Amino acid sequence: MTGGRVWCWAALASVAALSGCGTTRQFAVESNPAGGLIIEHSQPNLDDSALLESDGETPGTASVVFFGNTPHYVTVQKRGYEPATAKLEESSAEVVNLELKPIPGVSKTQPDQEAARNGRYFVLPVDVDLQMKTGVGAVGHLEPAPLEAERLTGLLREQLAGRLAEGDGRLLAAWPGSPQLLEIWDQVVAPLHKTLRGLRPGLVAYRPRPPLLDEVEAFAEARRSLGPDDGDGRYLLYVWCRAVSETKGRKAGNVLAMLAGAVVEGVNPTYASISNPAVFNPSSGVIVLFYVVDPVTSEVVLIVPYQVDADLTKKRSIAAVGDIIAGFPNLK
Repeated sequence: MTGGRVWCWAALASVAALSGCGTTRQFAVESNPAGGLIIEHSQPNLDDSALLESDGETPGTASVVFFGNTPHYVTVQKRGYEPATAKLEESSAEVVNLELKPIPGVSKTQPDQEAARNGRYFVLPVDVDLQMKTGVGAVGHLEPAPLEAERLTGLLREQLAGRLAEGDGRLLAAWPGSPQLLEIWDQVVAPLHKTLRGLRPGLVAYRPRPPLLDEVEAFAEARRSLGPDDGDGRYLLYVWCRAVSETKGRKAGNVLAMLAGAVVEGVNPTYASISNPAVFNPSSGVIVLFYVVDPVTSEVVLIVPYQVDADLTKKRSIAAVGDIIAGFPNLK
């Protein structure tokens, strides 16, 4: 399995600004055993919130750009082994060889992501996390909207349950026939989201220890409420929609500000940026995150993010996102 590039998107702008400077060096990265994921990072400790870049498995090559005397770091990570890190400087040797120490009692077998991507699924209750953008233009901030998120969650679950009932049976909704599951799920959501935020799609198969959701409060109870395994090999599928919409005040303010900016620009071209349409483009969108979970171990074996250019507060968008979820894993 070869890892792709894994970025913390918030840092892309600063990286792009620096990409034309610095000195680039190529390092041959090896590990014992081989097959570990090569991860580049700028801080000594591997931090889930930091900028990371993956260069595939060992043996492989890390391409590092140095700026002045600032060091970089490369970590090799593999299932069942403690991660090993090397500090890289512009004068470092071109070959980096890291020894990986096994973790007692932890399986060294990576999850079968191909099987998880092409399986059959028992769909857990879908959830919506909604953030409302306020302010005008580039000036604004996001505010949680829990009550509206709860309403949208109910609508999406209803729409999806009907959609799956009409499907080919590859995906089955867990919640329509299990009121107990929904009661337990209220206890699961907050700690579950806290855990899932720390998982990155491209790194999950290489985590030293498997991410087990049974360690999340009440998740094991929720899983047991589904009843015994029926033997058809279904994975559990959890879908989390992280959506951004705009307040009515922001939408109206953007229109007024853009019109006012056009007037000012006509009088004084110096203020052309005031009416730049890009500043007032809609901020709405949805990231649909699919988490495929092993039904026996509760391990997250696959994470598939899917971006939708839609405002989830609109009824038609709920239907569209429901159709996308129902089509998993065949996402277009």
